[in-house]
Amino acid sequence: MLSPLLANIALSILDEYFAQVEGGPATREWERRKRRLRGQASYRLIRYADDCVPRTRLEVAM
Repeated sequence: MLSPLLANIALSILDEYFAQVEGGPATREWERRKRRLRGQASYRLIRYADDCVPRTRLEVAM
């Protein structure tokens, strides 16, 4: 269980970086639209919550 925790810590630092990048999630919609028209990148952050699967004690014992 330690690995997903460490991955989330590392990803949160990466999320903070991309939030500040020009064209990132903090950029206004009209600025993102303008960047797309010029062929520049726009970023949106998506984090999936599939790091671990909780199990009951019975499932672990099998």
